Amino acid sequence: MSQQHLSWEAIEAIERGAYRVLLYGPPGTGKTRSAFNAAAALKKSLYNVTLADETPAAELRGHYIPQGTKFVWQDGPAVRAYREGAVLCLDEIDKASQDCLDFLHGLLNDPEVSRLTLPTGEIVMPKDGFQVIATMNGNLEDLQPSLQDRFSIAIEVLEPHPDAIASLPEDLQGAAANVESYDIQQRPATIRRWHAYAVLRELEDVGPENAAKAVFAHRAPELVDAVTFRAIVMEPPETNTIAGHEDVCSCEDCLYNRALARMKHDGLAVEDDDDGDPLCPVCGNYKPAEGGDRYEDAYREAVECCFEDETWIAFCRKTGRPFV
Repeated sequence: MSQQHLSWEAIEAIERGAYRVLLYGPPGTGKTRSAFNAAAALKKSLYNVTLADETPAAELRGHYIPQGTKFVWQDGPAVRAYREGAVLCLDEIDKASQDCLDFLHGLLNDPEVSRLTLPTGEIVMPKDGFQVIATMNGNLEDLQPSLQDRFSIAIEVLEPHPDAIASLPEDLQGAAANVESYDIQQRPATIRRWHAYAVLRELEDVGPENAAKAVFAHRAPELVDAVTFRAIVMEPPETNTIAGHEDVCSCEDCLYNRALARMKHDGLAVEDDDDGDPLCPVCGNYKPAEGGDRYEDAYREAVECCFEDETWIAFCRKTGRPFV
């Protein structure tokens, strides 16, 4: 049976009504953004903490601070949310230190039995409305079993939040909608990277080409061409057609973009050999890059190596997509 994934509308509805929710999946999909949306819809305060291996429990719980000639207790963000009935957003929960995990086990207990004993000796109980939304990249199995058990609602997120897509320039939205796993891509095209590219390409001394290289490294040609391809689909050419198919342009750019689209559909990717030469994703033949700008030409040759227009035409007729 195929795995079913929830829409963002359903996810945010669950976040607004659940005591504990865990969102996991690739980075850059808007998991933290959704927590802010949920808190805003509920008109609650939100406390956001990003956890790491070095994060001490005191950063969540609180600690004593000097005040004049004495030390006074100051609640941390977790305890403040606990007292106020607010929303606590824990980012990168799978990266939490053991010190934090020990604290979280108590914090994440069911509300009817949850109690926190502070270093001051005070015992604190959660106020009605207290909620925890945790996020993590990667797989649910990366989380300790004891925490997995506390998050009975764990939702895999594979699509970017529509608010994140809408915040990008219109010409980048289509390409950015494809979220990639950083486990299989050396330089994943996350929403944050598309934002960085959008800003850099507008700088007079940088421009689109250098911006793409800075943000996407060796994947720059592939990802920028994905943007170009969508523009071509929106404006089909009127001339230079393949014989017998007036709606299929045969220019070099259209051929290349059709090959990219088919490669993406088939789940293929151009990889480099040990010498840095791109390999055809179908037959594995290499295209000598010879350094410098020659890599982009070699990359195009690798993409087009085993592509045929006749195959593309048959594919489009079967799927009903535009021929260009």
